[in-house]
Amino acid sequence: MALQSVSAYQTKLYQVAFGLVLVVLGVFAIRSMASGSLKSGGLVVGGLAAMALVMALDRRYWLLIPLLGTTGVSIPGLPFSGGELAQIAVVGTHFARLGMHRDRAAKLDSSTWPVLPVFLWIAGIFCLNPTGLAIFGNKTIGFRFYMQIVLGFLTFFALASQKLDDSDCKIYFKTLVLCTCVNLLKGILIPQADPDAIPIVGGEPERSSKYAFIAFGTLYMLLFAKRPISEILSSFPLLVMAGFFALFTVYSGKRQMAGRLFLIPWFAAFLRARGRMVTFVCSAVGAVLLVFLIAGDGHMYTLPKSAQRSFAIVAPAKYAKRTDDGGIRDLFRRELREHARKIIAEHPFVGRKGFAMSFEEAVWMHYGGTDDIYEGHAYAGNWHSTWYAYAADFGLPCMALFALFAFKVASFECRWCRRIPPGTYSHAMIMYLSLWTLCILAFSYTSGQSATTFSVFCLNFGLAIAVAAGAAGADGLPQGTRA
Repeated sequence: MALQSVSAYQTKLYQVAFGLVLVVLGVFAIRSMASGSLKSGGLVVGGLAAMALVMALDRRYWLLIPLLGTTGVSIPGLPFSGGELAQIAVVGTHFARLGMHRDRAAKLDSSTWPVLPVFLWIAGIFCLNPTGLAIFGNKTIGFRFYMQIVLGFLTFFALASQKLDDSDCKIYFKTLVLCTCVNLLKGILIPQADPDAIPIVGGEPERSSKYAFIAFGTLYMLLFAKRPISEILSSFPLLVMAGFFALFTVYSGKRQMAGRLFLIPWFAAFLRARGRMVTFVCSAVGAVLLVFLIAGDGHMYTLPKSAQRSFAIVAPAKYAKRTDDGGIRDLFRRELREHARKIIAEHPFVGRKGFAMSFEEAVWMHYGGTDDIYEGHAYAGNWHSTWYAYAADFGLPCMALFALFAFKVASFECRWCRRIPPGTYSHAMIMYLSLWTLCILAFSYTSGQSATTFSVFCLNFGLAIAVAAGAAGADGLPQGTRA
């Protein structure tokens, strides 16, 4: 009875605290709008909506990750992305609930310690070469990237403290599918500036919806996370769905996502320890069809340029000559790696000492920078290679520490794919997290930025630990409800 009364008191205190915050924000919103400050009013309305959403989700506040991060929702007036807002909300809610004894703290054990060495090394580099604490309005340099690293680190512990049972995984998985579809629809209805288009001096940039179709690659991965390849092949609707997702992923023009189309079935077969022969046969048939498709392009038909860009991953010699993008991007990556190798050769132990810039460098970047595009990307940390990013930004030891961390994440997720019973949503969730991790590692040489990569791995690892904790029964054996 005493425990029940204490629990009821804590719940009441939690509700009163959030209620007071809502009242204060509501009064401020009314006052801001009455004075004509629409920006301040928008901030407060966004804050009110976020608070109401957190209260509605209650213990499932971790659903903010797909709700805000996947849909790309942002609050006008704040320079944070949807993913950053989701992490801020999850971390803030977790520590508030922790103070009210409504959440448990994550244990520092063999599962969670691998995240520490990378973070501590980066923190040490920051102490050696601290940067200004500018966050608002600064999206390229300075403390912005350190903020992403700290947020990822704290989000990991917030998620690792949870226990996601099969019903929780079912809600998370279906929310992720729904939010991916919403993001796809938003990208189609509101075209974004095309990064591959030639800039128009003094005019509006060319806009395109093709990059929105990258979301089909995520849906493709979610399908293979939920269903084995034998089940997909034996069901005509699922087979059509997989082909539909693959077709529009290729149309997006994103070469990495097009490459994942071939890797995901193999990774899924490896994780399930079944369907390898079927996957081999399907891959062989797909490879033959792809050869004929590429061979006929330019003779019997002409593929869209975005599709040509996707196929450049398997036929670079052909498409580098037919599209401006192929040759330029390859040269661009080579220049970046040469620049990174120079930094590593000069400072192998600490790299360029993080993301700090001198005042002169910051002004130079702001007013046009350089004609060499690779230097601008290098200063912003966009090395387009995970390993060069850590080595150039924080030194070779940090690259080795991140490699150990990534191996731990991948091995943990793959091991639990075998332990959790197939057919459950817990298995589908851990499969999705494993596929995502393996795909990132497979293309780590051609893409990656040290701050964002660390943050993504922290988020995935935290979710994997939560799924594993929920699936482990009292007797140490995995459990779950059949989906």
